[in-house]
Amino acid sequence: MEKHITLNKSAGGLDDPVALNPDDFSRMTAAMARFTGADIREAVKELACEYGRERVEACLGDGAKKPAASELPNYGRTNRSLHAVGPLSSGTILTPRNTALLRTEKVLRPGIPPKFRHEIYGKPLIRDVASGDGITWDDLALASKAAGK
Repeated sequence: MEKHITLNKSAGGLDDPVALNPDDFSRMTAAMARFTGADIREAVKELACEYGRERVEACLGDGAKKPAASELPNYGRTNRSLHAVGPLSSGTILTPRNTALLRTEKVLRPGIPPKFRHEIYGKPLIRDVASGDGITWDDLALASKAAGK
């Protein structure tokens, strides 16, 4: 489980709207400690009395890993992708030394997912890529081949 903490839910960070303030984070960790080793049915029953059954069931989920509705608008920006570590000129051969796997956040262009990095190492760029920008399939000569990926 991963949960973020924020000092200001409206500060503009990608996770701020879904993060907990320090008081709520403290309450969450206290509840986790309280129910560690407890019977799950009893824990759910007690939490449902405190927070409501619908809310507890929503937190438990259905077991399938998928983004929450609140994560969808930023989903492509919060995942790691391939980025230029400095300005790269057309013709530059891509390597692990001139690229990095970074979270795009709000200010950078997203790039190719990490699982494809080994396919693009050794390939030349067909256009310039600014420092920090994500490297996309369109930046590579094999763009038409990769369109189906």
